[in-house]
Amino acid sequence: RIIFDGLRIMGEEESLNRGCFQFDPTGRVFELSVDRVDLIESGEVLATVLVEGRLLTSPVELRFTLYRSLDRIDLEVRLAWQDERPMRVQLEFPTGGEGSQKIHYGTPYGMNALEALVPQCGPKRDDELEKQSWEKQRECAGWISVDQGEWGFVIASDRRSYEVDEGYLRGELLRSIPAEESRDYRLVWKTYPREIRAN
Repeated sequence: RIIFDGLRIMGEEESLNRGCFQFDPTGRVFELSVDRVDLIESGEVLATVLVEGRLLTSPVELRFTLYRSLDRIDLEVRLAWQDERPMRVQLEFPTGGEGSQKIHYGTPYGMNALEALVPQCGPKRDDELEKQSWEKQRECAGWISVDQGEWGFVIASDRRSYEVDEGYLRGELLRSIPAEESRDYRLVWKTYPREIRAN
């Protein structure tokens, strides 16, 4: 069975005009340009495939480790962001279906279902995330799962923020936010870390 068909890293440009609590995409989306795919390790127990490329001009490295006797794939992502434009960079997993799937995720001391929201909670003020975006966002403690009935998958990750959309699950890798001292959000934003790693 094919679980993921179309896994991708994408960057969505943001204007930052609306501050750090609002997603404000410009409509420009950038995808990973692949430079190299290589089998760097192959043995009786596991194999590792290396994918190298660039998102805009920033180097990206993905290492997929597959195990002979385990239904498990380890993925390590390295992103050294060098570009000046403000972006929201996500790792997108196609979930293979809409409607019938059930999504659960880890919380401190437990778990929760995607649809189990506290009644009457959500953004109330103008400076908070818009409700439409808020309903798709989840902060996960360690894992998120998709159950399709007869099959499913679990993503165990050190990334906490996920966006759940129709047919897709997107893990946040990087997001630009305006610097506190900035008076012009279009020009000044926080400095990016030297390298981002996600497991």
